[in-house]
Parts: sequence; structure tokens; C-alpha cells
Amino acid sequence: MRIFLAAIAGASLFANAAFADDYPNRPIHVLTTPSAGGISDIFMRVLGDELHKRLGQPLIIENRPGGSGNIASRACQDAQPDEYTICIINADPMIYNQYLFRNLSFDPDKLAPIINLFHLIQVLVINSDLKAKTVDELMAASKQKPGTLSYLTASTPCVVYMDSLKQEKGADWVRVPFKGGGEAINAILGGSTPIGLLDLGNVMSQISAGKMTALALVNNIHRPLLPNVPTLEDLGYKGVPSQT
Repeated sequence: MRIFLAAIAGASLFANAAFADDYPNRPIHVLTTPSAGGISDIFMRVLGDELHKRLGQPLIIENRPGGSGNIASRACQDAQPDEYTICIINADPMIYNQYLFRNLSFDPDKLAPIINLFHLIQVLVINSDLKAKTVDELMAASKQKPGTLSYLTASTPCVVYMDSLKQEKGADWVRVPFKGGGEAINAILGGSTPIGLLDLGNVMSQISAGKMTALALVNNIHRPLLPNVPTLEDLGYKGVPSQT
């Protein structure tokens, strides 16, 4: 999943020659799609601390979760294009949502991407109480308990991929929407939604503690933090949701 830094209505934040000499002379607001506690939220707060040192003004983080990213994206579009609002938005509302929603509440063309901040490496994890050690075992467990296993993911391509596994392999699971990484972690650990396709930064500590089991790396990129965890391609699963 790609995470973008976007400016309002085509404004070129930090690059406008018409800036007043004293810019910025008040706090800058940052609208984010995830709820507090997710990896994107944490990243933005760390970045905000560094920008505060350089700019002399604080960055005020405003979490606007929900609506598949549409809520934050709409708020981003509606903000004044005065160079004092920036947004952290993942690729889904910018790219996919126009094809998924009949009436989109914002115009993606009115949000100008500035930079791709980072890529999130996705990993398929489960609550360790499920006892599955492989993706095949997880699918077998879902068939034994049809309609009772649920999963979480923030990525539209991952949703499409899980649905394709359901159709092609006979897996039986249901997606549960959520607002942010912190909420997702609690749902997996509590067992109410025991499966997750989440970014590695959110779940690495839980994997290390044995509370979650990592079954596969979704992006087909091997990670030194999980040297023994295969990629989906290693396991023979084709049509993976993302190569980056």
C-alpha cells in the first residue's frame, strides 16, 4: 500500500514562490485517514516533530478515519487552499474509490500528491490460538467453520485478493471494516476477527511475542525481520495484490 502526502486543491506546499517571508506563521493542520495508533499515524507524528523544528510551527494531527478513506479525503478537499492544511492519504481513495463508490464525496483530481512517503509491507497474520501454520491450513480451518472466520485489511487490492481466494480455493471468511491499526490489532488479539492482512510495522511486536502467527508476506518481498516467513509467490499463490 502506498501512502501519499497530498496538498489541497492543487496547492504546492513548501514550494510556492508567492509565500510570505514569514511563512508559516501559524500551525499547520494535517488530516490523516487512519485512527490514532496506526503506523501511518505514528509516522506522521514523528515527521511532524521534525518539521516543527525546521518550520518553527507545530503540525496539528487530525485523524479522520472511516468511509474507506473518503471521510478524510473529503475533509482534505473542503479545507482552505491556503498552504496550512496537508493530508496523509493512502492510495485507495486517490485511485480505487472512484470505481468502487457510485457517488464519491470528493474529486481525486482536486488533491495534488506531493510525495510518496513510504510503502507498507503487508503480511498475512492470524491470532496464534487458531493454530494454523500455513495458508493452506488457514483455508482448511475456514471451510470447517463456514462463515465464522473474519479478517481485516485496509487495502482494496488485498480485499479483492481475499475474495478471489474465497472463490477459487473454497475458503470461507468475511471481511470486517475497521478504522485504524490500533483497532485492528485489538480485534485480532481478542479473537473477534482473528485474521489480518496488515502492514508489518503494526504487527511485528505481536509476532515476536508469539501472540500472532505470520503465515505469508503479501507483497512478495522477503523481509530480514521475518526470514522464515514465505511470500505468497513462494507458496504458489498467483495474482498477489501488490508487487510494491
